[in-house]
This record gives sequence, structure tokens and C-alpha cells, in this order.
Amino acid sequence: KTQEQQKQKDKTEVSLLSEVKEINEHTKPVYCLTLLINGRLATCSPDRSIKLFDLNKYKCVLTIPHAHSTTVTYLCQIKDWKLVSSGADGLIKIWEISKSGYKCVSQFKAHTDYINKIINMTKDRFATCSRDSTIKVWSSKDYTLLNDLDQEHSKNVTSIIQLKNGHLISGSDDKILACNSPSLKAEKEFTPVECSDANAICEVDSGYFIVGGDKIIYVVSNDLEQFLRIPINELGIVYSLSDLGNNQILMGTSEGIIYQFDLENKEIMIKKEEAHKGCVYSIGIIGDNLIASSGYDGKVKIWENID
Repeated sequence: KTQEQQKQKDKTEVSLLSEVKEINEHTKPVYCLTLLINGRLATCSPDRSIKLFDLNKYKCVLTIPHAHSTTVTYLCQIKDWKLVSSGADGLIKIWEISKSGYKCVSQFKAHTDYINKIINMTKDRFATCSRDSTIKVWSSKDYTLLNDLDQEHSKNVTSIIQLKNGHLISGSDDKILACNSPSLKAEKEFTPVECSDANAICEVDSGYFIVGGDKIIYVVSNDLEQFLRIPINELGIVYSLSDLGNNQILMGTSEGIIYQFDLENKEIMIKKEEAHKGCVYSIGIIGDNLIASSGYDGKVKIWENID
């Protein structure tokens, strides 16, 4: 081994993700986990259920057993603490969650195909993206359609985020697109050759956002004027991303591995092999040095980041 390889090996062995808790409440893969305002963790699955967990006790405190008639693909909390869920059939449901239970207060057909992501937006709006190649923006007040981006992407829209500057960034099998918000007017785009599956996008504090692809990540300026490609041959496909601050990100991959990556030095700081059996679909920060992940194995895991 070269001196540099040994240095990298030593670093990844010193910095550890220590498993705090393994939660087995779903019977199928867990596609999404989201931290709610009240500190609880919400999850969804192809088992058609939505579950809420108390993170103090790591205990399931609420189950919506047949939330959708098909796979529950994503969750997002919006105005007035309501929870939005999406289905593989393109259906959106709005849930009111209380101490006494849950109630579906609205449902509507949002897309003609599988909904990949839902995001909460500024000015009482939320957005959805789908395999039907469209992005739609909805009112969080009355759930009416406000804007429809149906011409810019020609393929599956896999991910969307709203940047702090208000722009909407979408990733698709065809390109990365920046749209003005709230008009959804397409402003700029770029087509990275290796990034055919932009399954995950996240913004970092330094005015850039990260796009995860197959064995590569892109660091892209918020105006799409500059981008840096960082090939990482051992990665696999990046399915989930989360910003840790200080130019550090978390990545969950198709190989079941969680990485902590230093963007400034382009170094892997942590590599947690076999974090999940199969794909790591979702990863996020849930507290001081605490990280939650979910995967193909149907498990939710809580990790402590130990330096």
C-alpha cells in the first residue's frame, strides 16, 4: 500500500459510525424517513404503512396500516404539522396526526405514475416529482395545483430540492434543471454524462449543491455556472445524501454502505460497510451526532458519529 492509502485506511478506521439502535417495524424495505417538527421520526414502505417513532425511546408510537393501496413512496411534513404521503399509483394523501390518532383530510391524484419525492417549500407550498417526467407545485392551504412543469424533462424525475435562494433544482435521467420559483420557469440546465440517475440531491452551506450518481458525485454551484466532478470508484449508486456542515456530507449507496465524505479534501472520512443489506434509501441527521438510515432490508438504524 502507498503511504496515502494507509493514511486513508487509518482515518476511516478511527472515525466510526456506532450503531445505537436497530428498529424492525416494517415488513418490507423502508423507502423514506423524515424528522418531524415534534422530534418524531416518520417512515414509509412498500408494506403500505406509515409509522411514527419516539426517538427518546426508539419506540413505534403510531401506525397507519393501510395508508395507501400500494407502495407508500415518500413522506413530507408541511403547513400546520400535516403529513403528506405519496403512492406508487400517483396518489397524494394529507394526514392530520394527533395524540388521539390520525385522519386523512384530503387525497387526490397528483401524477399518472410513481411519485419519487415530495418537498416542503416556502410560501405555503409543496412540490412533487414523478416517473411521469413532471414536477408539480401544490398549495399547502387548500392542496390545489399552482404550477406544473411538464415540458422540460423527458424522463423520470428522480429528485427535487428547493435551494435557500428559492430556486428549484430537479434531477432526472436526462439532465439537472434549475427553475425559478414560484413561476417554475426553467432557467439553466446541464447534462452530466455519468449522472444518468440523479437519485439524490442536497444543498451544502457553501452555496453549492451535491448530485449523487453512479460511482460519482457532482458539486454544482447554485447558479449552475460551475461544477466539479468527483469520481469515487468504490461508491456504487448514491441513493441518499445529507449535509453535515463543514463541507462534509453523508452518502447512502446501492451497496448498503454509508460514507462520510469531505468535499474540500475529496476524502472518505467514514466508510460503514454492511450498514444495511441492500440499498440505503434514506439518511439524515436527527440530533447531535445522531444519524438515522433506512434500507432495502426493512430496517431503520440509528447511528452515533464518533470521531
